[in-house]
Amino acid sequence: MYFTADQTHILSDIETLKPEKWKTSTPEQQREALQECENRISQFEGRPSRKVEIAQFSGEYTNLDGMYDRKTKTIQISKDWFSENSIQDKDSYNKAFRILIEESHHAFQSYALHEEPGFFQGQEFNDWRDIPYDPKDPNYADHPIERSAKAIAKSADKALKEEHEKEKSSEHLSAQVLAIEERPGKDPMIWVQFAKDEKPRGYTVAGFQPGDNLRDIEISGDFIAKLENLRQGEVAKGKFSTQTVKDDQKVQTNQHQHSIERQKEGEKER
Repeated sequence: MYFTADQTHILSDIETLKPEKWKTSTPEQQREALQECENRISQFEGRPSRKVEIAQFSGEYTNLDGMYDRKTKTIQISKDWFSENSIQDKDSYNKAFRILIEESHHAFQSYALHEEPGFFQGQEFNDWRDIPYDPKDPNYADHPIERSAKAIAKSADKALKEEHEKEKSSEHLSAQVLAIEERPGKDPMIWVQFAKDEKPRGYTVAGFQPGDNLRDIEISGDFIAKLENLRQGEVAKGKFSTQTVKDDQKVQTNQHQHSIERQKEGEKER
């Protein structure tokens, strides 16, 4: 089995891949992050890991973004896609990551085709092996070897973005649920503060009970994502309503009252 977008979650915790970290990292730190990706991917696939290198392509390879070199068994990625001044690609979340995924898949294909007989079998393997393949052919991008690698790279790039957004949303919101207000005859109100300089806001979710686990709600009903949509002023799908809290309002929970007054700078909590 080879790596696909479905396994992107095994890479999403690599800190340097996150946009804010990537932009402030050196080319070598970025290369190390991509090497860690290759290490994890190869372990998942059950093949040897290949070294990731920053390449200065020239001659007939000048316009290459990246390549897998079968002779040196290295994954080479153009230097243009490293550092904070790297060329931007509007079609990619992280172009260097996308290239890494594509060339890593070529490393898998090469290992299956030329190094370990029987490592990967089936019709897809037969197409890789039996259909003539020449990288210098103008139509080589239509070959099954290339189509497979490019499709996986594109979907994994999208999946990485989704993993990071989900993680960021969850971290941002789940720690800032202030209280759950019981309201006789009505759905409970969940009070959330999105940032220190924002007033807490109240949300009702049909069917939510004070004893319910927020983590379960998040998993079963995209709770966090829907709250994020409401925060951004977008039209949220589902049975949600919003209410802005007054500065002096108190919220009653099962155990005790939570003051959600906005504290003035320097004011001590009573």
